[in-house]
Amino acid sequence: MKKIFVFLLCLGVLVSWGLDVHAQTVDLGKIMVVTAKRAPQPAQEASSNVTVITRGEIEASHAQNVPDLLRTQLGIRVFDNGTAKTSSIDIRGFGDASKQNVLVLVDGRRTNSIDISGADFIQIPVELIDRVEIVRGGGSVLYGDNAIGGVVNIITRQSREKMDVQTVSTAGSYDTYGQDILVSGTDADTRYQAYYKYYEDGGFRQNSDGVSRDGNVKLGHDVSDKVSVDFQAGAHDDLQHYPGSLRLIDLPSKSRKGTRFPHDFARTKEWYAESALKWLSVDEVDYQGTFELTLNRRDREVFSSYFDGSTVTNSGIRSDGVLLKYISESMLGSRALTGIIGVDYYDHENEILGSGLFNSEDLTISKTEIGVYTTLDYELTDQLSANVGTRYHQAEYTFTQRDIAANASQRPDEWVSQGGVEYKYAENSFLHADVRQTFRFLATDEWYSSGFAPPDFIAPGLNPGLKQQTGTEYEWGVKHDLGSGVNVSLTNYLHDIKDEIYFDPGTFLNGNYDKTRRIGFEFSPSWDVLDVFDWQAFDRFDLKGAYTWQQAEFRDGIYDGHEVPFVPEHQLSAGVDLGFWGHYGFSLTGSYAGSSYPVNDQANAKPRIKPHTVFDTQLSYESLGENLDWEIFGRIENLLDNEYNSYEIEGSNRAIYPASGREFLVGAKLKF
Repeated sequence: MKKIFVFLLCLGVLVSWGLDVHAQTVDLGKIMVVTAKRAPQPAQEASSNVTVITRGEIEASHAQNVPDLLRTQLGIRVFDNGTAKTSSIDIRGFGDASKQNVLVLVDGRRTNSIDISGADFIQIPVELIDRVEIVRGGGSVLYGDNAIGGVVNIITRQSREKMDVQTVSTAGSYDTYGQDILVSGTDADTRYQAYYKYYEDGGFRQNSDGVSRDGNVKLGHDVSDKVSVDFQAGAHDDLQHYPGSLRLIDLPSKSRKGTRFPHDFARTKEWYAESALKWLSVDEVDYQGTFELTLNRRDREVFSSYFDGSTVTNSGIRSDGVLLKYISESMLGSRALTGIIGVDYYDHENEILGSGLFNSEDLTISKTEIGVYTTLDYELTDQLSANVGTRYHQAEYTFTQRDIAANASQRPDEWVSQGGVEYKYAENSFLHADVRQTFRFLATDEWYSSGFAPPDFIAPGLNPGLKQQTGTEYEWGVKHDLGSGVNVSLTNYLHDIKDEIYFDPGTFLNGNYDKTRRIGFEFSPSWDVLDVFDWQAFDRFDLKGAYTWQQAEFRDGIYDGHEVPFVPEHQLSAGVDLGFWGHYGFSLTGSYAGSSYPVNDQANAKPRIKPHTVFDTQLSYESLGENLDWEIFGRIENLLDNEYNSYEIEGSNRAIYPASGREFLVGAKLKF
């Protein structure tokens, strides 16, 4: 009752401030970023822990998937288990658990699955992306579950012109082939878009081939100058073969391209639909109030066969969401005040039917969750602003185990808050400091031990003794515009976590660490060279770099003082992006990941994973005509053909997942 009272009090303050105002007009111009505060915010005012990858940067990169696009971004590490479908992104040192600690959104829609599989990046075609917003650090108050290390919000393209058609064809190493087509346009107050993509990849390793199909439609209509409705729906289908791990003792006989499991595969089918209503309910000189209502539905079916058919699983996940948000933009005296109050409601159901040595399940796990949140952002002076926010989040899990006729339930809840200040000491230059509480609830299948696994040979079943993960993060930093096209950002952070949830791939069991701590700093310089030098041959000449130092360690328990596995201390990336002679584009990027202990080596007793450096480059030619634009491009990934392992697990034998060698890709784009 006390929590509800506090929340209603915040609502009352927000509404009363919004209605009792007498001052200047609110300036809503230059809206770009929405992720950092879950409300529109000019990109140039975003603090240093926010990065926006624009459509121009996406097109210049010719990245073929989202992990490739994120690979060189500040503080982000990308790894996989032998295929693009298993790609994970880690922000702020969560290593093997990153899938559950980094939230991935598409147009604000959650893509993280409620089980441990995380977000599936091959379901997000790059050609559909308008921009990517990356917010590092905890976002539990705004977004609830999973938003621990950071939030990645992928904003898809909107129709802004008369009807146009775009098609892209690609071909490359390992029998890679892709074809997509995008049709979009506007007609008076109506927007429309349709997209289809077919993609196949033979894979670097044996039994790593895959084929996928994606379709998407979007419709939008402005009912009036204050009311708009939008609808989108999409479907995905893929068949992916998995090479699995290699043991070091296997390399002499199988090589890095070999596999121990030539028949493992999974088939995924998924569809989603979302409708949204936006209503500018109050539009006055000194006050704006906007309601946003979003309804979404997501269904996924997965059939998988592992260990050469000894473990087979049928799983289905259905998720329904209702999101309601009210944004208030007003003036309190002569200062801007922005407030948000919202409710996120989700209803999920996870059906699991498994058979085999490591999987003998027949159960349904249901999860219902509701989160209510509010934030206030107030401009204290011309240079200084402050923000506060709070969320109450409750979930209810119900477990129905049909094979043993047993039912159980769990009902965790968390109350988290945050607060911060931002000081604008010069144009586009800021100091900022924040304190945030974070939480993560258990994924549906984390509650359940899935098989008889050595060394304990624990029978499958519910583990009600597991705890929810909580933490507190402190962050401070600076974003500075040096002039002459040079910008730098530096962010420091400390994140203490209690009961961190982890999965032991050696025993197939889930557990909680006692306490962990992550500290680090993120440094990113950039230089628009043409801001200083007027070189007529160049259309763009950008230099960028990113360096991350991080330390993740255990702070209690039997591993006290040891490093958290699979978290490199140093990460570095740098690149140059050129546009010249009106038609040509060229880029060269390099990324470095330092050494770390392998997954499952909490005792830090085994040899470390070796560091590695990878270079990628691309060259393109573009021609813009009155009725037809066309472009041809070529891309080389892992230019120096470096051998390294993307993922390593310690056990009775070291298990490795070799990364791909040098890859070539060529493509052509037409737009008319």
